[in-house]
Formats: sequence, structure tokens, C-alpha cells
Amino acid sequence: MNVVRKGSVARVPANKEAFGDEDADSEHLLDHVAKQVTVHNVHFYRGAKNKMHIHTGEQVLYCLEGKGIVATETESWEVEPGDIVFVPPLEKHWHGAAPGQDFVHLSINMPGKMIVV
Repeated sequence: MNVVRKGSVARVPANKEAFGDEDADSEHLLDHVAKQVTVHNVHFYRGAKNKMHIHTGEQVLYCLEGKGIVATETESWEVEPGDIVFVPPLEKHWHGAAPGQDFVHLSINMPGKMIVV
């Protein structure tokens, strides 16, 4: 068993391929111990969002702070703390902060790749 304490993992700049120059960073909470799941605490600042992408495995987003948006090619939803989003494999989507807002979510991913589309 491993316990990861709040603030014990360094924040790293968001992946440029997925975020471009958007203002975001993340904490890769379990990368050092887990093999079948990743958990990233992602911080989006001032309306930042990621690019349209897919995952080859399932993804769950657990909203922690602020106001956010999650969207597919045809629909979008405003999300807030306590909301949970399930993204099935290969569904094109993006997520990030609502305009002018900050937003934080946990991104929980099963094995697979993220591909910007």
C-alpha cells in the first residue's frame, strides 16, 4: 500500500501536445507506484482547456474545484465540484475551465494512450 500526501507530488506543466500553450499543470499522483491506472490532479487556469482528443482506455474525471466544461463533438456540459464524468474509450472530447474561471479535476485513466485528434 502507498499513501500519497497532498502536496507531496510536484506539479508539472501540462502536456504541450494536448494543451498547446494553455495555462494548466498537473500532479501525477500514482505514476511512481501504479501500473494499471493513472491519476492526475489537473489544474486549468483562467479558462484553459485541452485539445479535442481520445483515450484508448476508459477515463473518469472527478471535479474538485471551480467551474469547468466537458464536451464531445456534439454536446457540452458545465461541471462543478462533486460531478463525475465517464468517458468511454475512443470518444472524442475535451475538458477544461469555464471562460475566465479556474478548474481542478482528477483525471483517472485506465491503461491506454491519449491521442490528440
